[in-house]
Amino acid sequence: MWKKLVVVFVVLQTAACGGIAGQAPGNAPVAKAPLDTAGRPYADPVAHFAINSPPGTSGNVTLPEGQGVEVFVGRDYISAANEKCRSIVVKDANGLATSNAVCFSNASWKTVLKVGK
Repeated sequence: MWKKLVVVFVVLQTAACGGIAGQAPGNAPVAKAPLDTAGRPYADPVAHFAINSPPGTSGNVTLPEGQGVEVFVGRDYISAANEKCRSIVVKDANGLATSNAVCFSNASWKTVLKVGK
């Protein structure tokens, strides 16, 4: 019985001192970028919202800088560069709306500006 208590005590002390394997004590684990169902990352929160929301919906998104915007999700299409995209309209706090898109480019979903009509 005494040996079991010593083993439990040593295991608990080791776990308390060492933290998670590969992580220095006192450091929080690094957050990973969210992934879509196919395991592809989103480059920004607007892309994350737009790809996870059905066309015709809207919602508020906080940008990394802390600014809030309203995102209106549009239809899916294939771009001239043969990329899968979804049209979006982003409206800032001043009511200025810009037509944009979220496209799968260079291995991640990114919010891009549309050029022209």
